[in-house]
Order: sequence, then structure tokens, then C-alpha cells
Amino acid sequence: MVGQLLTHKFTTHQYHLMHDAGVFEHGDRLELINGEITEMSSIDRKHAACVIRVTKLLQKNWTILF
Repeated sequence: MVGQLLTHKFTTHQYHLMHDAGVFEHGDRLELINGEITEMSSIDRKHAACVIRVTKLLQKNWTILF
């Protein structure tokens, strides 16, 4: 007999309540996607450099756009 895996979809409100209650460890890299809590992969140096570069470009061009 095959068992059925039970899952629960969380709302954003529930996720924040769990965070506030200390359910997650400090420094856990988690995100809520379609109601599922997923562990995020670590950011490597190349990814961090790209994020910094894009952030600077957006900050520089923000005044031009608005």
C-alpha cells in the first residue's frame, strides 16, 4: 500500500507569525513560494557581484526614470 504525502500551504501571514514565534533559526535562508517554505541556496561571489552591479545601475538611473 502506498501512503499519501500530506502537505500544507502556508499564507504569508502564517509564515510571518512562525518567524515572529521563533520557529526558524536565526540566519535560515528561507522563502515562501506558492505556499511552500523552501530553503534558498547560498549566494556565491558571482551572484553577489551581479546583484551589486544591477543595484548600482538602478540607483543611477532612478532619477532619469522618475
